[in-house]
Amino acid sequence: MWTAEHHFQHEGYECLPNLIQLGLWLATQTKRLKFGCAFNVLPMWHPIRMAEDYAMADIVTDGRVIMGVGRGYHTREVETFGAPLLDAEANRAYFEEQLQLLLKCFNEDSFHHKGKYFECPPAVDYRGYRLKEITVIPRPKHLPVEIWMPIASGKTIELMAQYGLKAMAGAPGSTSPTVRKRRSAESSPRMMSATNGSRPSASCATPTSMGAPGARPGRRRGRRA
Repeated sequence: MWTAEHHFQHEGYECLPNLIQLGLWLATQTKRLKFGCAFNVLPMWHPIRMAEDYAMADIVTDGRVIMGVGRGYHTREVETFGAPLLDAEANRAYFEEQLQLLLKCFNEDSFHHKGKYFECPPAVDYRGYRLKEITVIPRPKHLPVEIWMPIASGKTIELMAQYGLKAMAGAPGSTSPTVRKRRSAESSPRMMSATNGSRPSASCATPTSMGAPGARPGRRRGRRA
């Protein structure tokens, strides 16, 4: 089951502001269903906070909350949270640095990140020494984390292939120009060189072809999912 993050929708629809929190509660009401975040709008979050929240959800639900991130497309939402959207290039750069930091939180025992938008940790004194690295605790139980991202346009396809994200197409079928461009990006000399000659560990699917994450066909009605 996939849900979408939105804010300030007084019109009466798309009113789920926290998908990880929702997935945690839904997991208490079911036994096997998985709950996909389609998508956590990363520019509206601090990436370390999102990494911590997801790690907790992954542990407590035993992997039944599926991570997904997006750049956002509602100016009312993203700009209100203080992140760029009207400036598409700034939004793309901000999102990519957030993604890099998010992946460090998931995959590295300790790290220092310094980019254009974030320095984590900052150079501050802590209990008698100068802080140089931080460790995110806890880390997710299931590594590497499966991260989905939408490919409604072709502008971020190379980024998705570079970071090994799983792609969700906005329409059924796998022959759209956007999906073909993604597969071409995965096979390009640049991508193959960056992965030592192997194809990046990314995949592409549509909401229709996937169904709910972890769902099983043919389940009897009346049974708790």
